[in-house]
Amino acid sequence: MKGANELVAVFVNGIWVGKLSGAGGYGGIIDYGNRVRKFWGARSSTTSNRMELMAAIRGLERIPRGSKIQVCTDCKYPAGRRYGGS
Repeated sequence: MKGANELVAVFVNGIWVGKLSGAGGYGGIIDYGNRVRKFWGARSSTTSNRMELMAAIRGLERIPRGSKIQVCTDCKYPAGRRYGGS
C-alpha cells in the first residue's frame, strides 16, 4: 500500500438502464501504485445520479483515512459541478 504522502487514484463510473427497468450499477478501480483493486455493485431500482454518487462513495470507503486521493469520473454530479451551468 502507498505511503501517507503518495496519491491514490480512484476511477469510478455509474450507469442507469432507464425507465423501463430502473436498474443500474456502479464500479471502479483504485490504483494504489503497487496494486489495483476493483469494486462494483448494482441496484434494482435507482437513478443515474445515484449510481454515479454510489461509485464515488464506495471507492472512497475503501481507501485508508488520511490518504491523498484523486477521484476520476466522467460525470459532473459527483465532481461537485452543477448541470446546466459552469
